[in-house]
Amino acid sequence: MPRNIERDEKEAMRRKEQLMEAGFRLFSQYGIENVSLQRVADAAEVGVATLYNYYQTRSSL
Repeated sequence: MPRNIERDEKEAMRRKEQLMEAGFRLFSQYGIENVSLQRVADAAEVGVATLYNYYQTRSSL
C-alpha cells in the first residue's frame, strides 16, 4: 500500500506543534531548567523517543 506523504507530513506537523505546546506550558509554569524532555513527552502523550525525533534538547524545543 503506498504511503500518503501529505498525510504523513500533516501528522508530523501536528505532533511537532503538540510537543511545542506542551513544552511551552511546562517551561512557563516551572522554568526551562526544571522540566525534563521526558516530562514534556509525558504531557504531550508521546514517547520520549518520538520527542527526540523532533527536538534533541530543551533549548531546541
